[in-house]
Amino acid sequence: MQTAKNEQAEPPVPRITESGNIRNAQSHRHQVTGQYTLPWLVQSFVPISLKQLNANASMLVRRDNKYVLSAADLKKAIGLFTKHFDVLTIDGKRDFTYETYYFDDDEYTCYHDHQRGRRQRFKARIRKYVDAQLCFLELKFKGKRGITDKRRTQHAVERYGVLDRAELDYINNTYFEFYGRELQHDLHPTIETHVQRTTLVAKDGGERMTIDFNMKFIRDELNFRVDSDLFIVETKSANANGIADKILRGLHLHPTDGCSKYCMAMAALQMVERHNNFLPALRKIQAVRDQGLLSENEHTQPEPRMRSVCKLSQRLLMIFAAVPLLLLGEDTQAMDFSLKARLDLDHALYREDATSLNDGGLTRRARLGVEAVQGDWRFEIEYDFTGDGEFKDAYVSYTGWDVGDLSVGQFKTFSGLEGETGSSNITFIERPMSTDAFSSSRRLGVGFARNRPSYTVSTIAYSGKIDGDDEKAGVGVRTTFAPLLKNKQEVVHLGGWASYENIDSPLKISARLEARPDDEKLLKTGNIKKVNAITRAGLETAWQKGSLLVQSEWMYLHLHRDSGKPNVTLDGGYIGASWLVTGEQRRYGDGRFKSVKPDRPTGAWELAARLSYIDLNDRDITGGRGHNFTLGVNWYIMENMRLMVNYIDVHSRKNGKSDNPDIVLTRLQVAF
Repeated sequence: MQTAKNEQAEPPVPRITESGNIRNAQSHRHQVTGQYTLPWLVQSFVPISLKQLNANASMLVRRDNKYVLSAADLKKAIGLFTKHFDVLTIDGKRDFTYETYYFDDDEYTCYHDHQRGRRQRFKARIRKYVDAQLCFLELKFKGKRGITDKRRTQHAVERYGVLDRAELDYINNTYFEFYGRELQHDLHPTIETHVQRTTLVAKDGGERMTIDFNMKFIRDELNFRVDSDLFIVETKSANANGIADKILRGLHLHPTDGCSKYCMAMAALQMVERHNNFLPALRKIQAVRDQGLLSENEHTQPEPRMRSVCKLSQRLLMIFAAVPLLLLGEDTQAMDFSLKARLDLDHALYREDATSLNDGGLTRRARLGVEAVQGDWRFEIEYDFTGDGEFKDAYVSYTGWDVGDLSVGQFKTFSGLEGETGSSNITFIERPMSTDAFSSSRRLGVGFARNRPSYTVSTIAYSGKIDGDDEKAGVGVRTTFAPLLKNKQEVVHLGGWASYENIDSPLKISARLEARPDDEKLLKTGNIKKVNAITRAGLETAWQKGSLLVQSEWMYLHLHRDSGKPNVTLDGGYIGASWLVTGEQRRYGDGRFKSVKPDRPTGAWELAARLSYIDLNDRDITGGRGHNFTLGVNWYIMENMRLMVNYIDVHSRKNGKSDNPDIVLTRLQVAF
């Protein structure tokens, strides 16, 4: 990283470039100047010196609560705080300016660890105490029972925003001291925050409270200024139930979930897609802005979200506004509607190895949809309410031609037999690593399919998604052949698929653990730069005889790169077998296996095993290699309900380091 140069008058505020380096930006400085000092906040408090604070309430090991409060709410508490707290005062000043660089890796692991609520997580930052012209490298570690342990070492002001080798070693060594394992990620500056802070210290010692205001979040030329009438109050005590917490609860003011300035900044500047856990805090900021407390020239949040909303509306209208026109000339028979719903409830227990993993539950899917058929026309729309919510299938099909069916809208692109099989029909709880890592999921496009009992041919041309800004254009083809069909008691399935897709941005490939409650990815490439196109391809085969099914796939991902960078080929695959102990058989059609219908009132039972692998190493890319061995038991309680249990033995190796956790994953699935 390059260090910002000093200037004679005042050092410019360093900026983060796209490459992660620091550069000067004298013309784009974002200083918090204390334009809203709120004298009513501090004038009635007894002053305390920094020396007294460090002696009585340094609180480097503590439990925290954070509250997002309006000025009106805070004012209610000020009189009560005065009786119990003094105010930090230095040279007569009671509010101080802090500028902070936060560090993360290419995958934003620190952010996502917080988003997932991981027990063991940490943050690394360089904080400049502007008034004192001091800098510290500060590390915050979250451990057992929610305790925060803070470590810090002095950092040269002239190198604000840049870590040297000794500081990187300090981070790695301290991380190992806390968690007993090495830090797996390379850190670089990610985002900057500016705040003003007033610090209150309990008169009896052992507790303190900070009040942050005039907050600004910065990334390159983007900035999000939080109105100065909004405050983040952080209480720091031994048990998270100190005097300040009791006062605030007595006023019916409660801690705000997801109130991390770093994570709020990442979400506010739209640097991350997943931010559910920070919605309570983000909504409070949004509420203040919507009430007109933010001036438009101060708030320069980027526009992609609004563009996404507009595109979502336009695309849905394009797909479904045409339905009445398409039905002109059809018989006026009633349209046949059916409701679709899906609920997948997961729970995972982990035996950790090198990486901390959280036991817990997850609503994996919560979908609601509608299918409708009239004559030769069919349409379907389905929405998943989990996470931030997204549309799944949303398309119109015409089935009146003998040659095949034409579909327009959003639907799956090709990713092999397992990818084409619906999640309510797959044998294991999650698809194999390679299918998950290499597939491109659903896209907007035009597709043609000719489905016959013994063969299928399908093509698609696509670009983007309904509720996203991803405009990558691509084409794909899949064909299958079933040469052996004996009264559907025995099936041999052979198939292949390929797709080609343009891309104009860095690409990340990662492999999940084949379990989602803790969505950790042990194998990941980081940003692969100068990729201009992707070729995906795969071969698939399966054999079913009675209640026994064996299937296998191999697939690869080829990345075409600009001159100067070598092309990259990554691959993966699996082989799996299942046996329906109670004698049932999976139905087969349209080039994929379908659901199990129990023959007995007590349901159907299935045993299954699978070996999967993935290789994310090639040329200059070192995403790692791994293989998983999975054992499964499925109880089909009825045709639309099943209970699944998987044991997953994970083996991964990246950059010479192994990480081999075990997982017990369960799912209750209801689908109709």
